[in-house]
Amino acid sequence: MPAAPSPMTGLGEKLAELGPIIAMMDPMGRNNTMAAAMMQMQQGKKKDARDTANQNQTVAWLQSQGMGEQEAHYLAADRDALRSWYGEWKAGNKPDWAISEIYDQAGRPQKVMYDKRDPSRYNVLGGSQSDTLSPEAEAQKVRIAQAGRAETNVSVGAEKGFDKTVGEGYGKRFLDLQEQGSTAQRALNSLDVMGSSLSDPGFYSGAGGDSVLQLKRFGASLGMNPDGITSMEQFNAMSKQAALDSMGGSLGSGFSNADRDFVIDQVPNLGNTPEGNRKLVDIQRKLNERKRDIAGIARDYASRNDGRIDAGFDDYLAKWSEQNPLFRNTPRDSTGRGAGNETGRQRARNPKTGETVEWDGTQWRPVR
Repeated sequence: MPAAPSPMTGLGEKLAELGPIIAMMDPMGRNNTMAAAMMQMQQGKKKDARDTANQNQTVAWLQSQGMGEQEAHYLAADRDALRSWYGEWKAGNKPDWAISEIYDQAGRPQKVMYDKRDPSRYNVLGGSQSDTLSPEAEAQKVRIAQAGRAETNVSVGAEKGFDKTVGEGYGKRFLDLQEQGSTAQRALNSLDVMGSSLSDPGFYSGAGGDSVLQLKRFGASLGMNPDGITSMEQFNAMSKQAALDSMGGSLGSGFSNADRDFVIDQVPNLGNTPEGNRKLVDIQRKLNERKRDIAGIARDYASRNDGRIDAGFDDYLAKWSEQNPLFRNTPRDSTGRGAGNETGRQRARNPKTGETVEWDGTQWRPVR
């Protein structure tokens, strides 16, 4: 049911209608000023009402996009900030802005609107940015101040700096997990190709596998049609890609030939027997499926935790891993090279150091 109009509103409208009449009844113009003022006042009220309605609609729309009420009201009232946010939203960048509190050089609190994805981007609410520290500068100032003190002193600023450092660490870890998940999906696609190649009757792997491939290539160059050459070439290419993925996409500056051979030993290759390659394909598939699953678990946890992961994620992941072991207990000699063991984890030997290492689900660790 619409609200009844205010008596003052009706009076204002009536006075605005009388404005021109008052002006006409005063040939000397003595009342012109009063009439114009009444008309201007009423027009201003109508404009304010339209602006308020438009602003409320903007706030409602921003909240429908997942923004908090406080942030939505601020953006709706600041055209420049709203234009900037909308530009990012329209470009598909999913802007994630929030209001927080930081401190100026004198230690006075100041509210800011900042971008959660890049805290260095912020806008001071109701003040100039010139005397206000950015979140990064604030944390740096706290670290410098604490380093110069002989006594132990826990302050609110230090706590904020700690929280920020921990938050940034988990933010980077979240991004790393997502990158690992993407790399794992590419590796799974490669493993599918390798598994298909192993099924080709003309495929050969084992002693002298690389030499056999070269002979088949030589025969193909002479116009012959050697069996399995396509499958072997596909398998060889996917094997090299799998090795690179295991090393993070490149050899890097600290990799020796022994390191390279060690990594290649952990992925299917032409030097292994077909049965050994099948088991390695199965092991690598499980490892990469686990990385992909962890990336998904991180996204699911973040979606239920204000868009981020924290220390609770470690506990959650540890319990999930215990309930979902990657490798079940198998006989010691059932998997050959890179085999599992009584712990159900893949093991291998580092040819450079001679030590035995074990895959714990995220990295290789020496076996004690």
